[in-house]
Amino acid sequence: MKTFFYIILFLFSVNLFSQVQFTATSDYSSVPMSKPIKVTYALSGGNAEEFSRPNFSGFRVVGQSTYSGGGGMQIVVNGQVIKNDPGESKWIFTLMPQNTGKITIGPAKVRVSGKYYNSNSLTINVTSGGSTVTAPNQQGSKTQTPNTAVNTGGKEIFISAVPSKRTLWLGEQFIVSYKIYTSINLLQYGTEKTPSMDGFWIEELTDDGKKPQINEEIIDGKRYLVVEVRRVALIPQKTGTLTIPPLELEAVVQIRSKQNFNPFSFFDQFFQDPFSNSNIDPFAGFGMKTEKRTVSGNALTVNVKPLPENGKPESFRGAVGSFNVNSSIDRNKCYTGDGIIYKLNVSGTGNLPLIEHVEPGIPESFEWFDPDINDDFSKSANGISGSRSFEFLIQPTVPGDFKIKPVEFSFFNPQSGVYETVNLPEYDIKVLRGSGSNISAEKQLGQDIMHIHEAKIDLRKNAFGFSLLYWLLLLAILLAFVFLLYFYRGKIRLKANVSEYKMRMAMKQAKKRLKNAKIALDRNENEKYYSELSAAMWRYITDKFNIPISDLSLSNTYDVLLKNNVPDETAKEFAYILNECEFARFSSAKGRIEKTDLYNKATELIIKVQTYSKK
Repeated sequence: MKTFFYIILFLFSVNLFSQVQFTATSDYSSVPMSKPIKVTYALSGGNAEEFSRPNFSGFRVVGQSTYSGGGGMQIVVNGQVIKNDPGESKWIFTLMPQNTGKITIGPAKVRVSGKYYNSNSLTINVTSGGSTVTAPNQQGSKTQTPNTAVNTGGKEIFISAVPSKRTLWLGEQFIVSYKIYTSINLLQYGTEKTPSMDGFWIEELTDDGKKPQINEEIIDGKRYLVVEVRRVALIPQKTGTLTIPPLELEAVVQIRSKQNFNPFSFFDQFFQDPFSNSNIDPFAGFGMKTEKRTVSGNALTVNVKPLPENGKPESFRGAVGSFNVNSSIDRNKCYTGDGIIYKLNVSGTGNLPLIEHVEPGIPESFEWFDPDINDDFSKSANGISGSRSFEFLIQPTVPGDFKIKPVEFSFFNPQSGVYETVNLPEYDIKVLRGSGSNISAEKQLGQDIMHIHEAKIDLRKNAFGFSLLYWLLLLAILLAFVFLLYFYRGKIRLKANVSEYKMRMAMKQAKKRLKNAKIALDRNENEKYYSELSAAMWRYITDKFNIPISDLSLSNTYDVLLKNNVPDETAKEFAYILNECEFARFSSAKGRIEKTDLYNKATELIIKVQTYSKK
């Protein structure tokens, strides 16, 4: 029964992805009568449905064998065949000459996908004595440039991690490409272990919806098919020699069984045990079996240099890359109480997700709020590019002519190795008196100027000056002045201390990011949802406890919370939920906690930490 399955599979499994070639070769072009000769018919680029040998007139067939699938390879990703190379099939005949002279062997015939192909003819010179003459190679071969940069380690399938650069600046974006090399059939693969890259900001560049590109490389004389399985953009957050752990994949491969079975041999079919307990998969090809393997790659080390202190401008806030910076306002004339939008836009390539804003030179009499951050990033094989904009809402409270003073935005260009500063323009704002509660108190003409009276007036009668009401109002004004002085001194002192200000604002910023995560959740934007939720938790710890984000990792979050008076159970839950966010963000598998439950739990834990922490 198994033999029948083999033959049916052989006749009807046809997938042609390359040009069909069918050739005949012999090991000798001249042989004596007493010497056998071997004739080989080779088929590449297709699967044989039918093979017809020629009439070996002048020769006696003393042996024959068949070989199928040599060098073939198939790669399947998510159930979709992206590469199918059927390999090479060979029919080998051992012939003994019966007559002398030049004997021509006619072409053999093979059928592939319903179409017949003929091989070339061979002419053999048979002599009565003497020695053999080796036949020249009658079949051309395709040459490729060997790849000596990849170390195979003698493996049939392995992963190679290649960084775009190994020496870079702090905050400089670089790319790591993970490629799988295989010389055997690769049926399926999936992520087994995603490395936790401490000290790096990670952005996935792999497009799961795009069909992978297949390349072919020759390494140490062996042919490998190469597929890029993962590409990430990394932004180092600390200096020194940093290690990137290896990527691990779980792969299902198809290899040739050690059992030797010739489907064209009558004797093999006759003596084959139909009830044998062999490992051959009748639906995987002749003499093939599948097995699961864990494939791992190489670890990488990169050298991260600190940014130079020489020439660092005061306006530098950590932006590293090549950027274009501009600003704009939506109007230059408005009424008191109206809103003006001041927009700062940074576009280009670099550490865009980590860029912070500079405060515009807003007049003191204006009210303004923390900016709304809008990201428009695009991911390609070359990394992250796009723009990040900051929109400030400004409200003038008094009429008059004002100026938004010019400010500077500085960034470090890793290509040139120098700091660059962009001077943003100054804006003139004309504010007119409007109506409403936001208008500053003004004296009205006709009410603040009294008419001159010629009659004699007794200034002591009903005089307001030095009356009880006068002294009470004077005392109230003095107390109000003292209160305002105390209030604004504390506010100015708080803003001067950046770390203390961030601690006070940690909860406010966390609520803002959680709101963005909820919007992404409602819109079913999974990638943005997990990114915003993860940022809310990471940035909350950073701001709340004044710890640089480069010093935080999944491994030390628990200890940081304990040191700041957070109960053990709450600290463990916070670290666990943060780990779940990172897992769902970077793994191709579905998150282990339902998205709504994950959001609710993250919100609850941030509130608990705010309650228990000493800050």
